[in-house]
Amino acid sequence: MKTIGMPWIAAAIALLALGAAPALRAQETAPAPGGAVSRVSVELGAYDQMTEVKRLRGSARRTTEQQIHALAAWLARQAESRVPDDQTLRITLVDVDLAGDYEPGRAISLQDVRVVKDLYPPRIEIRWVFADADGKPLREGEGRLRDVGFMTGSGPIDSDPLRYEKRMLRDWLRRVLPPDA
Repeated sequence: MKTIGMPWIAAAIALLALGAAPALRAQETAPAPGGAVSRVSVELGAYDQMTEVKRLRGSARRTTEQQIHALAAWLARQAESRVPDDQTLRITLVDVDLAGDYEPGRAISLQDVRVVKDLYPPRIEIRWVFADADGKPLREGEGRLRDVGFMTGSGPIDSDPLRYEKRMLRDWLRRVLPPDA
């Protein structure tokens, strides 16, 4: 009789917990200091039409959904410090395609493993509106972010599964809202 080691049991419990997690909100906002209303909102576009989500099923889909929501919440927190108190920023992640992919033909035990290689760069389609206190747009735009050299970036070893997307969004945020803006 074959026995299952502790790492597999922990992984199975984690996957069960992901399936039991409550539905995630489609809009994420950064926590504002002192309980004030946040100046930044990050919304998700037509979620079921996102490149990353529409082709997945089961635990891979649930994990990916949670990662996209986590990415939206992270982006809201990052942008919050760049937006002056009397202005707002509304970002919509129209489409998200995370770095890597679930490759077909892998062994059954690896069917829910994301394979990250140069062939699958991160891509994000984004719209944004930077507005004054009255809601009048000061700047707005849209773009398609893609980092084809995402694996060549140097830096410390990082186990964050969203490190490539975060780096790409951090660079975008610096271009759109420089610190002195």
